[in-house]
Amino acid sequence: MAELAKRAASRGVKDGYLNSLRSIDYRLKNEARDFGEPLNKLAQAKLTIRHGIQSPTVVYWAVHDEKPVVFVKDFLLLPGSIAD
Repeated sequence: MAELAKRAASRGVKDGYLNSLRSIDYRLKNEARDFGEPLNKLAQAKLTIRHGIQSPTVVYWAVHDEKPVVFVKDFLLLPGSIAD
C-alpha cells in the first residue's frame, strides 16, 4: 500500500487515494456485510467473501456471518487508475 501511495503522490492524486483507503477502513469497520458485493459463501466457516470499490481502490475481504470479524485479502487499483 505504501508503494501505491508513492505512485499516487507522483501523479498528484495521493489525497484521493488516501481518502479511498479511509473510506474503505470505515466501511469495513461499520458496514462490512453491506458494503460491496458478495462473491462466495464459506458455509462451514460462516464467512462471506465480498469485494467493494471506493475509487480508485478495490478491496477483497471475508466477513463472519455472526461475529464482527473481517479478514482483508487484497487491495488492488482499478484498471486505468494510478497504477498505469
